[in-house]
Parts: sequence; C-alpha cells; structure tokens
Amino acid sequence: MRFGSSYPFLYLLAATVGGILSSAYFNCPWWIVPILLIPAIARLRKISCEADLYLLLAFFSLGNSISQSESVHFDAEKVWQVHARCEEELSGRNYILTWGGERIFLNRFDADTLYRIGDSLAFHAKVLPLQFQDNPQEFSYARYLERQGVTYRFQPTGPIVKTGHSKNWRSFFRARQVALSEKAERLTQDTICAELMKAIGLGHKYDIPGEVKQLFITTGTIHLLAVSGLHVGMIYGLLVFFLRRFRLFKSKAKLYVLPLLWGYACLTGLSPSVVRASLILSMITVGNAFERDNHRVNLLAASACLILWANPRVLYSLSFLLSYSAYAGLVVIYPFLLHLPGKLPRIRRKIYTSICVTVAAQLPTLPFSAYFFHTINLSSLLSNLIAVPIASCFLYATTVLLTLPENISRFLMPICEGLSWLLTKYLHAVSSIMLNLHDLYPTAIETILWYIVLSCIMSYWQLQKKVYFHATWLSLVLLLGYSIGVQRYLTSREEIVIFHAYRKSAILVNEKGYCFTIKNTSGIPEKERPYVLYHHLQPLPEAAGILGHDLQWLPPCLYYGKDTIWIPDGKQELPYAGNIVIITEGISPRQVFGKECRKSYPPLILLDGSNHPLNVENWRAFCAEHHLLFRYTGETGAIRLHKKK
Repeated sequence: MRFGSSYPFLYLLAATVGGILSSAYFNCPWWIVPILLIPAIARLRKISCEADLYLLLAFFSLGNSISQSESVHFDAEKVWQVHARCEEELSGRNYILTWGGERIFLNRFDADTLYRIGDSLAFHAKVLPLQFQDNPQEFSYARYLERQGVTYRFQPTGPIVKTGHSKNWRSFFRARQVALSEKAERLTQDTICAELMKAIGLGHKYDIPGEVKQLFITTGTIHLLAVSGLHVGMIYGLLVFFLRRFRLFKSKAKLYVLPLLWGYACLTGLSPSVVRASLILSMITVGNAFERDNHRVNLLAASACLILWANPRVLYSLSFLLSYSAYAGLVVIYPFLLHLPGKLPRIRRKIYTSICVTVAAQLPTLPFSAYFFHTINLSSLLSNLIAVPIASCFLYATTVLLTLPENISRFLMPICEGLSWLLTKYLHAVSSIMLNLHDLYPTAIETILWYIVLSCIMSYWQLQKKVYFHATWLSLVLLLGYSIGVQRYLTSREEIVIFHAYRKSAILVNEKGYCFTIKNTSGIPEKERPYVLYHHLQPLPEAAGILGHDLQWLPPCLYYGKDTIWIPDGKQELPYAGNIVIITEGISPRQVFGKECRKSYPPLILLDGSNHPLNVENWRAFCAEHHLLFRYTGETGAIRLHKKK
C-alpha cells in the first residue's frame, strides 16, 4: 500500500469508517491522533509502508474520537423552564431543538402551529429519554434520532410560546425555501404539480400525497422526490449552460458556478447526497480551473472523508449510503459497461448509454435496498429510463419558473403542469408491470459481504489480475458459509416474543424454525410478520396442549422449559403465581391476584402495549411495593424470553 498512488483518500476513508464503527465498542482519546501523526510525517520519505501504517492508525483513531459523545443526564421528574431554538424541521411536524448545547426532540405538540428554523421557543417541559418502542426487524425512529445525536425528548407541560426569531445562514435559506414553495402553490391549481415542484426542485417532500409517494416507491423512482446528486448534477449543467452563453465559463471564470451551486445545496437542506455531489463538482471545477488532473475515485473518497470528519453520524444516514454507492457505480461500473459492445450507431449508442447509466447507478444500491427496504425493484430500469429524462425537464422548468417574476411564470406554468401529468401517467402505466422481490431480510454482515463480492468482481473485470479472481471466489465462499450459518442459527432459536403494539397484543412463540401465536388482538399479524420472515419461520396452527419438548400451552398457562408463564384473561384469579406473568388488555393487579395479600408473587411482571398508561402506573407501583421486576414494552420495545433448559 502506497499513499503516493492514485487513491490516497480511499485508504484514509477506510480507516476513518473503521474508527467510527469501532466507537460503539471502545473509545480512543483524542491525543492519540497527534502522537501517531508525528512519526508518520517523520518517516514519510524514509519508509513508506511504515508511514502508511501510522497514517492509517491516526485516521482510525480520529474517526473513533470524533464519534464519541458525552452523555448528559436529566432528572425525568423535574419540570424545566426551557428557552430553546428550532434547529431542524422533520417530517410530520416534528422538530429538533437546541437547548443548553444539546439536541432534543420535540414531537407534534400542537398540530396547528408551525415552527421554522431559527424560531426561539419558551415553555415548561420534562426532559425524558427517547422511547425505544421498536419491534424486531422494524424501523425504529428512536434509533434513527439517536444516530443523529438526539437521545432525549421534550414533554411540554404547558403551551409553547414563540419569543423571537434569530437569523443565520440556515434560517435564511429555509425562509427562501418557504417563499419559493408558496410561490409554487400560487402559480398552479394542480396540487400534485405544486407538490412535485417543491419536492423535485426545492427538496421539500413532506406534503406529497400518500398515493403519489407510493407510486414512486412501487416503480423504483422514489429517489426523484429527494433532492440528491442527480438533481445537483442537473442544476450544475444548467448553470454551466447559461455561463457559457454569456462566455463566462473559461479558465478561472469557471469558479463563478461554485457560489450558485452551493446556494442551491443550502436551499435544499444540505442532505448528505447533495453535499457529496456539490463537493465533487466543486473539486472538479477547481481542478479544471487550475488545469489539474482529477481522479474520480479519489475525489469520491475525499468528499466522503470531509463529510465524515465534519459529521461522523452521517455514516448511518441512508441518504449518505445510497448516494455514495450510486456514484461509485457511475465511476467504476459505467465505464466498463459503456465499452462492452464496442462501436454502435449514434441513436443506439445514446439509448445504450442511458441504460448503462441507470444500471451502473442502481446496481450498487441493491444490497442497501434489500437491507433497509426489504425489497428489490427489478423493473426500475424500465421506469427510470423514461422517468429520469422527464423529471430532468421538470426540474429545469421548475428552476426557471421559480426564478422568473411571477407574472411571467404564470404564462409558462402549463409546461410544468404538462410534464407533471406526463410523469405521473407514465409511472401509472409501468406500475402494472413492475417485478419486485419482496420480504428480503439480509443481515448487516451479509450486506457488507455482498459489497465485497461486487467490489472484487469489478476489480477483476477492470484489472484482470488473478488476485482479484481468487478474492472473488473467497468472498463468495464466505458469503455462502455465513448465510448457511445464520440460517441454521435462526432456525434453532427458542424464544417467546412479546411485541409492542399500541392498544393491541401480539405474543409469538418461536420453536426451532416453527412459530405459533399465543395471543393477537389485532387480527392481522403486521407486528409479527417481519420477525417471522427474518427467521424463516413456518407457522403452526393455533392449538392447545403439548406442542413440543418442554412446551405445553394450557390457556392461560404456558409451560416453557423451566418457566411457567401466565397470561391472565381477567376472568379469574391465578391459582398460583408461576414465575412470569404477562399482563395484557388493561388487567389490574386486583383481577390477577385478588384483594388479599399473598405470601409469594411471580418475580417478573411483563406488560405489553395493550395496557392503558394508568394501568401501567398501577402495575409499576404494585411491583415496587412487592419488590418485583417490572418491564413494559412501551419503554423497552419488544421483550424476548429465551427458553431455560
């Protein structure tokens, strides 16, 4: 490994990512970084391999140290007088506020009131930890916020008063975005067209109708609704076109495009994909202006390093992962595919080039799509082949109309409305022939191994070296072996899962590859389904009696290994306590144990989400009085009970 090669930032990126991931297991003090950099710089010209090693260790330590965060504890019983500032607007009228240097979540407290970035808010509230009410293999909003550096939430005890508005660059661009969004609504009576203008042109996608959003998801074109590198590239091309018309895109005058490009990036919210595209285009523009060579792989790695050094939590952002995987495909896979057929006639070559761009951008994102969305859209090639050019024209028209005076834009508005109609009609037409792979639940390690396999294959195709051929087969063997091992492990598990569902009960038994439901008051096993699919479980019909070795279900009692689990129905008191009791549907302590005090109680009381908050507090007090262990799915998420043998 030599840092004098064409990919120095690729090595630094790998070290930084490793450091960020390792911060979940151990912490490196910040002073290790300069200690490792000193010998690296001193030995840089003498022993290159040793200097490389010191540099990698230094950037590994850097990634680890910048990912650490100090934990701040708040008294959950105290009511605080809060003077906070709106830092970020989230979907569903949720917000992230900054208070005392901490980022704290505020959910939709007043649905009729909107706050903007920069608003100063005053109110009284409790500061509580985030509630991790997630179930196995489900998306957890609390985990998402935690990765954004948010670990607490406000619970207001009174009205929220807006006391002022402080201006900075974020609030300035947010105000411009709101003004342009309002202009788009005034220009047309077509609601769908106005919302598409705000989403595709300005990055505000929260108000798109559900059926329209689902149409984009079904056809694999949802990326068009989120401003990404594709949109930044199109805006860059539009700016270059106008600058060339005015003869301003020559030599160092090319730098004029950068303030406009970054202005658009700030206007759309500076998502990781937008920052990535803006950084790379800025580096290319600066390199061309000063007549320097640009290596796209190195620029890609350099931009990723800069983003991660500024905000290491971005590594867990889906936007960051999808954006960089798609661009890596364009840099690595696209040139290979483009030269496969040799020379083609002009029209065929343009069609083939469009196909190559679509395939190269989407192929590297498939493992992430399977991991995060549990589906792969195999027909998205067809939908994107036509939808992307239409969306590009729509973005150009939106940009021009929002830039021109409103009186002129009204006369040109039919262009946007026509493109919006054409885009939605096309997606409706292709949605009926979509071919999707659903219910995919790869593990994180399987996803990483898929990317290793893909990288080895592309390296072998490009460099034609035996080492990459052997690496491809080795990675495939590792992937196959790991998948078989995971499958055997999952089908050998024995546990009971108490899912969290609002005002509903869902309790499932996993018995060595088979499952049956003890209780499900929702009628539809939507909470159980991801867990069942992930573990590849075969359902058993609901039954009572002896169901297996150390497993008997005699309602309301389940004999599970060495545990005796009661699930009372409230109709009669428990004849004896057992060692675990699961409380559902608001059953009170008196209904379970009667009025008289008993000599012994079960050591563990579990409550699911079907219980009313008042009943939860009654059980909490009961367990505290009798020194019993208490757990509630509303505070911990799904509860798993493993079989004791």
